[in-house]
Amino acid sequence: MSFFDNSKEKWEYPELDYGYENSFADLLHDCFRKHVSGEKVFTDGQEARKNLEIIMAAYKSARTGKTVMVGNEKDS
Repeated sequence: MSFFDNSKEKWEYPELDYGYENSFADLLHDCFRKHVSGEKVFTDGQEARKNLEIIMAAYKSARTGKTVMVGNEKDS
């Protein structure tokens, strides 16, 4: 399990302390636990959206054959 921390500009490899076979379930469990306890989650929604914008821009660029600027609200 890994994620890219945009604020540190590097990959993080958190140790999750649950024994689920599915790492997605492990990550969700950890996020819900941290939300309930008030702790900061590994990647919040705003950071995750930045990553999603990059992926969506790549798809749009592939579909249109044009350069798509990431973070440009007009291209959303």
